Amino acid sequence: MKVTVLSQSMSLDNATRKDVQDSICRSLNRFNSEIDEVTVRIGTAGGDSSVLRQLCRLSVRMKKIGSFLVESVGDSTSETVSLAVERAANKLNEFSTGGTMDFASVKGKNHGPRIVRD
Repeated sequence: MKVTVLSQSMSLDNATRKDVQDSICRSLNRFNSEIDEVTVRIGTAGGDSSVLRQLCRLSVRMKKIGSFLVESVGDSTSETVSLAVERAANKLNEFSTGGTMDFASVKGKNHGPRIVRD
């Protein structure tokens, strides 16, 4: 499983990038055989400029059925990434236990990912 960490509208130091990669690898390791690549985009969320909130978009590309996207917003990078990873793990668990994912009928690479929000 390849993990790429990108930042938008903010800078991330190498230690934070490594922490994010390690967190994703640990949390999604049990789905390693199903996942081709995970791309993480971390930036600031819109809204009141006096309160900067973190936005995390986590895109998971599966080997056989396409990709999906989860989003989370929080006060810190670690909180935001943890929530996004938890949501991705829930969707992967749903799939692995025989459930259908939101994009089950859309298997081609020509379709955009579905956004999963709670």
